[in-house]
Amino acid sequence: MENYSQNRILFIHIPKSAGSSFRETLIKPNNLSYKNYRGIRKLIFDYKKINAIGGHMPYGVHLFFREYQYITFLRDPVQRAISHYFFMKQKPIGKYPNANKPHRILHNKTKLEDIFKATQFHKYAFSVFSLIDNLQTRYLAGYKYFWMPSNSNVLLNAAKNNLRNNISMCGIKEDYDNSLKIFENYFNWKRIKFKSRLRNTRIDKKVSEKELQIIKQNNKLDIILYDYALELYEKNKKLYL
Repeated sequence: MENYSQNRILFIHIPKSAGSSFRETLIKPNNLSYKNYRGIRKLIFDYKKINAIGGHMPYGVHLFFREYQYITFLRDPVQRAISHYFFMKQKPIGKYPNANKPHRILHNKTKLEDIFKATQFHKYAFSVFSLIDNLQTRYLAGYKYFWMPSNSNVLLNAAKNNLRNNISMCGIKEDYDNSLKIFENYFNWKRIKFKSRLRNTRIDKKVSEKELQIIKQNNKLDIILYDYALELYEKNKKLYL
């Protein structure tokens, strides 16, 4: 079923937050002109043909559209970071065996306890594939704030404001099935069955207590944002479940 709303759907796909499953299960079946985000240059030429677009893109691409609705999924920040790190270490399968090769090389040669130091400057290049600190906060704050330091209240407040006022609906990976139902009811979408392991983290994810504390230390804003998102999510559950 095509979504004939004049509002284009802009899906902020944060890595390792159930985004691929969500895209295949709900977004693409209900938006036949869906396109994967392939950068600003590609968007300039294709935006008039697009009913929905999604990908690893921070908040901000709405500047190309008059009417739009942002949607996204969030995940427990510690679990997301662990999954992200080990996902980048494993060998890709599927059509793109060399996908994100420089990032994968970096993650393979860098210990988890050192990865945030190794990627500390990647935020200045708007890197969306490396495991950098507070990645969910940076995605939702958008391009304007993506580069800010890891303890920035400006960065956190921008993300909170967008989540509260500018993102129409946010799902929670830890409550995935109910999240799908909320999206179905909110947009009048119908889901299809989807099962794929192409985007799963397949290798064993062993994390020491030291590494766990380092992850928490480098994702303090994400932890605050996630707790805030849960509050908003509970309100949406009452409205749309």
